[in-house]
Amino acid sequence: VALGYLTCAAAASLLAALVVAPYLFTELETVLAHVRNEARSTHLSATGDAFLPDLWRYLTEALPQALGVPGAILGIAGVAFMSLRRPAWLVALFFVPYLLFISYLSLWWVRWALPLMPLAAIGAVFLIDRIEPWRGWVSHPGWLRVLRIAAVGLLTLPLLWASTSVVLRRATNDDVRVESMEWLETNVPPGSTLVVETYTPQVSSDDYELLFARDGELLRWHEYSDQLRPAAWIGILGLEWRERSPEELIAEIESQDADYVLLSGFLERYRAESDAYPAELAVYETLLDAYPIVRSFDGQVLVLEIGDP
Repeated sequence: VALGYLTCAAAASLLAALVVAPYLFTELETVLAHVRNEARSTHLSATGDAFLPDLWRYLTEALPQALGVPGAILGIAGVAFMSLRRPAWLVALFFVPYLLFISYLSLWWVRWALPLMPLAAIGAVFLIDRIEPWRGWVSHPGWLRVLRIAAVGLLTLPLLWASTSVVLRRATNDDVRVESMEWLETNVPPGSTLVVETYTPQVSSDDYELLFARDGELLRWHEYSDQLRPAAWIGILGLEWRERSPEELIAEIESQDADYVLLSGFLERYRAESDAYPAELAVYETLLDAYPIVRSFDGQVLVLEIGDP
């Protein structure tokens, strides 16, 4: 019976993958290239610690982010409980090996825990459903109903609050890139030349001359692309200039008559891992030494004014 369940599960998984992501099968070379990229040993802000610490973080950070703390606790307990019941143990059969697998990898990503979320949710519901055997312990049927409502509330209310907060922030444009773009459009004269990088405001190239770094060169956006606004992932200054000296970047910026430099949160990310990325951090530190900060948006967007030489 167990072998039959496993066979059906394997066949259903392959069929679902074919329907949802056919390129997994038709573009195998690209898929393998992406897998190799994800399998690297280090990544800024995502390098793992070790097997046990990473496993603990998935259980105490990744799962609570998606399900809330009560939901994560109920989900983990439910999966553990399901491992003792047939055929419910099939959920644990996937949950546990996959959790061990991603914890063993060198990097740590919240997104890698996504396949665990529905399984943990199933575990939580499975555990709540086991409230039924408590009927003999509860003197009044009304209390059983209260227990069920309380359990469902523990699962849904944290998620409802988190989702509402995201919607409100989007509706009110409560984002540093939106706020910083509004500031730039108000305080920086049109026609100014801005050096930008990944995750800085995507200002219009009709209003400003935009410079960005790519493979050790400082390029002009309007000569590189006919798109009105630069892509969000336009290039990280520290990464794109790490093979050249930071002083050469300063000289290049000033030779192209730039007025402002916009830095994103990558500065703080490189500072947090300065031992691993000294060349990248040196680019940012040199810029900060050369030009004053005229505006900071929660440290996620910095505006440096170049001024007259």
